[in-house]
Amino acid sequence: MTLKLPLRKTLSRYHLALLAFLVIAVAGVAHFWITNRLGVQRALYPLEAKLSRWTVRCSANAPGWLESNIAHAITEQSTLSNQIAYISPEGDISHCESGWKGKIFFSPAVDEHTRFRYASLTKILTADAVLEQVRNGNISFETKLAAVIPQAFPAEDTRLELITVEHLLRHRGGFDRLKSSDSVSVHNKKPWCPYDMVQLSSVKLDFSPGEGHSYSNLGYCLLGVVLEDVTDQPYRQYLQDKYDLNKWGIRFVDGPYFSDEVSYDFRNSSFYGENYSRYFDFNALSSSAGLSGSALALARVIQSELLPPPLNVLSAADPIDCDARKFDGCFGFGLSRYQRSKSSLNVHTQRGFLYGVSSVVLIDEHGGVVVWIGNGMNLEGTTGKNMVRRLYSALEHHYIEQGLR
Repeated sequence: MTLKLPLRKTLSRYHLALLAFLVIAVAGVAHFWITNRLGVQRALYPLEAKLSRWTVRCSANAPGWLESNIAHAITEQSTLSNQIAYISPEGDISHCESGWKGKIFFSPAVDEHTRFRYASLTKILTADAVLEQVRNGNISFETKLAAVIPQAFPAEDTRLELITVEHLLRHRGGFDRLKSSDSVSVHNKKPWCPYDMVQLSSVKLDFSPGEGHSYSNLGYCLLGVVLEDVTDQPYRQYLQDKYDLNKWGIRFVDGPYFSDEVSYDFRNSSFYGENYSRYFDFNALSSSAGLSGSALALARVIQSELLPPPLNVLSAADPIDCDARKFDGCFGFGLSRYQRSKSSLNVHTQRGFLYGVSSVVLIDEHGGVVVWIGNGMNLEGTTGKNMVRRLYSALEHHYIEQGLR
């Protein structure tokens, strides 16, 4: 009996200390969750990534490099939920997926039909639609923007009269969003394109058309206006009919999320969160970043609809200042050509980005198509570039193994 009282006291002190520790720990976590929620979420990512790695599923015939690249996206590119699809030059289809549509463990798993926002991968379809009008003789590469939008001319900057359809396709129209604001994706403000084209007359170009290049959402908004003029149809309706988008499950985004759409991860976005879409005009973004669907659906559309001879999205001849070793150093028709130094593989690629989503398309010289989409972004904003590099290397080794150089 004399030993039990000290033991009880010891246990009581231990329990009190443990309780105090737990209270302090919970309070600390609560404090950081309230004051630095994104920091806590970032700290938790490595654990969530391990859980997501267990969910990777691939079609029976998928080459190993699809699974390894989706695993890399999870661990290194801050995208827990992913789709990757590959259609070989022979038309064989394979794909892999990872993650959940919503909350970890408490929502269905991502499958090959889950909807993601394509972001700028939309530009590939816009470019192809314009090329069809060129093939049919309704417009030419030399068609001046002034001929399509006469209400904006004469313009204050006379160089605007030099802009052609080809300039817009190649991001060589004179608009540089790093020097002047991107008037299509402006925060909480109605863009003038495609609604009030008279305002084009007061735009000052950042460089003379054709004398440089800079990636431009505005340029592709203007191409949407060109398509509406030449087809006498709203842009969205024209694309819907041309590509039979319903057949593929591809839809235009109007801001709010669709019921079959994945949830996006905004922990590495310092400003925008889940409600970001309320601050942008998605109708204005239709021709530059407006579409959504699955990676597999887009890969199928690209290979079956966008690669007819003799004029297609791969047909652009290299300009004099082209440097295919650099990202966006060699713009073509909705895609840029990329060829790593000391490598023989030639690919055409487009990267997509919206807050909480990253995407990539690669079309290689053999006719293979790769589409990857992830529901996040890394802090450095290099998710798409890193995935292009990895997928390029994977394709290069794959074709060497297949006997193609």
